[in-house]
Amino acid sequence: MSVMEIIAGITGFMQFFVPGYVFMSCYDFASCSKREEHAHYLIIKSIAISFVFSLIVRLISTYVTLSDELLLVLDLLTAAVLGLIFGRLHRSKWVKAVANFLFKRGFANSEFAELWETALAEKHQAVCLLLSLKSDDNTYEGQLDTVISVNTNPKIFLTNYICTAPDGTVLCDYSNDPDYKMVIRYDDIKKFEFRYVPMAVEEAVIEFD
Repeated sequence: MSVMEIIAGITGFMQFFVPGYVFMSCYDFASCSKREEHAHYLIIKSIAISFVFSLIVRLISTYVTLSDELLLVLDLLTAAVLGLIFGRLHRSKWVKAVANFLFKRGFANSEFAELWETALAEKHQAVCLLLSLKSDDNTYEGQLDTVISVNTNPKIFLTNYICTAPDGTVLCDYSNDPDYKMVIRYDDIKKFEFRYVPMAVEEAVIEFD
């Protein structure tokens, strides 16, 4: 087998792999889902999805004459756009309602991403957290500000927060200073409570009972 034949074989394989991989990447991004970690499952899923997109593009080509290069570009664009659309649908309220009704389960992949998105959607609500960490016995109370890296060990940003020792001593109090933010890794949290509260400029921290 010549080098050119090997290159042609690799190119053919990539055409039946890349569109599916692009779709899965866009879907995971839009739905805040964890990426597939097992290589063999990733390859099988990517090839299966790529095959479906290839059929769709070939069907389109029967009505519109396009070059092979344009068909490949159309294949990739279709995979990316549909990945983002289906990923966003995964997060929509009506899909969650249907899932709860039919399957008695939700689609939440990250509790904090779910809380944060709900608060953003409501616009007049904030999420207040009361949590403890594995590294110490202190209690941290504050308002959920941002969630990033939702696919792998999310980072949670707390603002207007208070840190209290087990004996009730206040170690630090930034409840009226939103410029200070505390960054917490999801894996470092031992337990937490949350509460949706009306958004108010003059109130930063809500007391938990």
